[in-house]
Amino acid sequence: MISSSFSFHVVREKKNLLWLFLIVCAGILFLVEVLIHVHYTPDDAFIYFQYAKKVAQGNGFSFNQRTPSYGVTGPLWVLILVAGKLMSFDLLAFGKGVDIIFALASLAVLYRLARLVLRDAVLSLVATLAFAFDAWFLRWAGSAMETSCAVFLTLSVVYSGLTERRNTSAFLCGLLALVRPEGALLFFLLLAASLFPFKKASFDFVLKPILFFCLPVVPWLIFSYFYFGTILPNSFFSKSNGIVSLADGIEGATITGKIILSTQFLAFVGNFLAFWFLVRNRNYETGKAPGLLFVWSVALILYYVIDGVEVVSRYLLIIIPCIIIIGLWGWAEFYKTKPHIRTYFAAFFFFLTFAQSQFVYWVVVKPHTDNFTWGTEHCLKPMAFWLRDNTSESTKVVVPDIGAIGYYSDRVIYDPAGLVTPKVREAFRGFGYDEGMK
Repeated sequence: MISSSFSFHVVREKKNLLWLFLIVCAGILFLVEVLIHVHYTPDDAFIYFQYAKKVAQGNGFSFNQRTPSYGVTGPLWVLILVAGKLMSFDLLAFGKGVDIIFALASLAVLYRLARLVLRDAVLSLVATLAFAFDAWFLRWAGSAMETSCAVFLTLSVVYSGLTERRNTSAFLCGLLALVRPEGALLFFLLLAASLFPFKKASFDFVLKPILFFCLPVVPWLIFSYFYFGTILPNSFFSKSNGIVSLADGIEGATITGKIILSTQFLAFVGNFLAFWFLVRNRNYETGKAPGLLFVWSVALILYYVIDGVEVVSRYLLIIIPCIIIIGLWGWAEFYKTKPHIRTYFAAFFFFLTFAQSQFVYWVVVKPHTDNFTWGTEHCLKPMAFWLRDNTSESTKVVVPDIGAIGYYSDRVIYDPAGLVTPKVREAFRGFGYDEGMK
């Protein structure tokens, strides 16, 4: 009896080590592919660098010298970069390093979340690999943007919520809202899920999570209201068109669908299967985990579509892991009566998704990152250095791409989008770009 029990534990330990080894290998391969384009730094990253530099220098939360402006979406990411600047790190290297660490940590949390929902080691590994090699995740990992941090926090929030650590989940959700404001939507969904089906409201179930969510959020809201005169970032107004018409909504939904379908076709189809099984199976406890992930994904897409947000791939990375997990869950429910095909399906799912993502990466993402990097090095940075060396510090510069030029020139920047100079955006109201510039 003791011998068989010992053998069972040895076998289980070997399996755990195997899965750990495979996850580590996936992380290494992911890191190699990220390093292929690690030179890519979007202009928005330099906006974060400029804010971090000004804060570290004691010039306040500003892009231009001592002129307060709420020109970033994620103030928490600015503060993380400030920590690097205060420790005398190069902001570019520090931002990329921390970004990659968050990306790798995201894969580890994703695997744990997938095991919780799918209850299958093979499918959980497939879910992790499918996201690790997703072309859009690869594109933004190592870019020094806040994206990987947002993905890590989102997955941590959901995992904590589903494992009944509501206060931890709520606090992490507060941090998420300071990286991506959409995190507030996830908090309300989690709160509703904790009360469903119709649990009696109590301090532990409602007020305590709200308190933990507010701990990081409220101090920032108070600061931003009195410092900037607003609690919403300027990007909220520059990248959102408000309530849109039906035609514009369909166009927005089409763009969102194309981004997801381009790398996660099978997972996307699997979400429709999951929806069918969730509706048909009314067992709340069985459907709680996949149901929450499904509702979160749909709710965020609906918000983007209804509010007219100009969606780019990095906005969707906080739900793409959820779409992958739910897609696999839907397919697993579909072939549940034929368990012998599980391994074949897992292999098919991985190889098709991998082929899709790698095609998009090498044909679309890599050329774009290379071209943008060339433009930054041979156009934006030389312009910035010329301005720094040939103009006075009080010189005002109007330019649409403000990040690299503002960071390297350290001149007063006016941007037509109104991220750091909101009044300029008002001056463009009713005019096209060329007319507004004149």
